[in-house]
Amino acid sequence: MDARTRAVGASGGDRGAEAPALARRRLATAALGLCGVLVALGYNRYLTGSAFVFPYQAFAPHDGLGFGPHALRGYGHDYTPAVAVRANAVVVWRLLSRWVAGGLLGSALAAVGLVTVRRRRRDADARVLALAGLYPSVVLGNVYFWGNYNLLSPDFNATQGLLQYLGPYYHFALLAPTAVFAALGLRWLRAHVWPRLAGVDRRVALTVALVACVLAAAAVGGALAGPLSRNAANTAEYEQGYAPFTGESGPADAVVFLPTTYQDWLNHPYQYLRNDPGYDADTLYALDGVRSLAVTAAYPNRTYYRYEFRGTWVPTDDLSVHPALKRVHVTRGRTLTERLTVRVPRGSDSASIRVATDAGHGYYALNATPGNHTVTLAVNDTAVRVGGVAPASSGTTRALPVNDSDEVTTTVYVQRAPSVGFSYRSRLPVGYRNGTRAALTPYVEACTDPRTCGGGAAYLPGRVDDRYHVNATVAGR
Repeated sequence: MDARTRAVGASGGDRGAEAPALARRRLATAALGLCGVLVALGYNRYLTGSAFVFPYQAFAPHDGLGFGPHALRGYGHDYTPAVAVRANAVVVWRLLSRWVAGGLLGSALAAVGLVTVRRRRRDADARVLALAGLYPSVVLGNVYFWGNYNLLSPDFNATQGLLQYLGPYYHFALLAPTAVFAALGLRWLRAHVWPRLAGVDRRVALTVALVACVLAAAAVGGALAGPLSRNAANTAEYEQGYAPFTGESGPADAVVFLPTTYQDWLNHPYQYLRNDPGYDADTLYALDGVRSLAVTAAYPNRTYYRYEFRGTWVPTDDLSVHPALKRVHVTRGRTLTERLTVRVPRGSDSASIRVATDAGHGYYALNATPGNHTVTLAVNDTAVRVGGVAPASSGTTRALPVNDSDEVTTTVYVQRAPSVGFSYRSRLPVGYRNGTRAALTPYVEACTDPRTCGGGAAYLPGRVDDRYHVNATVAGR
C-alpha cells in the first residue's frame, strides 16, 4: 500500500470517527430548536386559544404578506402587484438618496463596490457575498409586503406620509451593507484611480480631493437635515403628550385609563406606558370604556385617572397633542343620574341630541337658544331615561334599553350654517351587579375641528374657545 492509499484510508477513518460527534451536535441543535417551537406553541395556546394562531395573527389577521386585500385596525387597501412595484420603487429610491451614508454619493460608491465584488466573486470572502445577497432578498421580499405602501401618502408622495418621518424602516437592513460596499468602492477607486493621478500636479489633486469632500459633506448634510428636523419636532410632540407621566408628578398607586386612539389596543401611540407582567406596578394602564369598571373592581383600592387630550398623535399634520390627567371616580346607586350641560353659542341655527347604548338609541330636539342647556340621563337596572328634551319623532321614546355592562353615549349636534357645525359628546361607562348600578366619571369632549373628533377633542378649559362649554356630573341614589 503506497503512502497516498494510506492517507486516503486514514482520512476516511477520521470522517467515520467524526460522524457520531456530528450527529450528536445536530441532534442537540434540533432538540433545542424543538424546545423553542414547543414554547411558542404553548404561548400561542395560552394567549389565543390555539397553538397555531400567533397573537399578532389574532390581533390583525389581514395584515401580512401577499397581494390582494389587506387591513389593519380599520384601514385597508387592495395591494396589487402594480401598487407593490410602484410603492417599493419610491421607498428604495428614498433609501438610496436620503438614508444611506452619503446619500446618492454613498450609493454610487456602494454600486462600485458591488461591481468589483461581482467581477472577482470566485475570490471574494463568503461574508461579503452574503452581504451582497441581502439586496435582492430585502428588496424583492418587501415587494410582497404591503407595509411599504403604508409609508406613503395615497398618491405615492414620499414627502407626505410616514416615510418622511420614520424613513424606509423595512429596508433598514441594507444600511450597513451599503456602507460596507461604499468602503469597498472607495478602496477600489484609491487602488485604481489614485495611481493614475501620480503625474498630476499636487495642487490639482488636492483641489479635486477637497471638492470631493465638500460634495460628500453636502450629500450627508442634505440627507440628514430634513429627517433630523422633522423627527426633532415629532419627538418634542411626543414628549408633550407624555408630560403627565414624566418626572415626580406622575400618578402613584393608580390606574390610568387610556383612550382607544387607534382602536382597542394599548401599544400605539402609548408605547411608553407599559404594564409590568405582574400587573402590580405603582401605575397600571388600561383601556378606557365599557370595560373600565371591571378594572376598578379588580383594583378597588387604587386612585383612578383618565388620560385625555386635544389634538392628534399623527406626526404628519399640524395638530399637537395637549394632554391632561383627570381624576375619575366610581359612583354607585340603584339609579344613577348624569347631568349634561352644554353651551349653545350665538348664531346657532339648530341643535339635536343622539343618545345611544349598545342596546338601542334615540334622537331628541334641543333648544337652539344661545346659552347653557341641561339634559339628564337616569340609568336604572334596565333602561336609561332621557329628560330635559323632547323626542325628535313619534318613534323615539324617553326610555332606552341598557345592558348590565354598557356605555351611554350622548352626542349633541349644533348647526351654525348649512355646512358648518360642531358637536359635544359624553361617554358614561355603566355596570350592574347585585341590584346596584356603577358608573365612572363621564368623559366629555367638544369637537370643534373634524380632525380631532372621536378621541382627540377632550374638553380642556383653556384649550377651548369660551363660546363652547360642556360639563357632566353623576349622582347615585
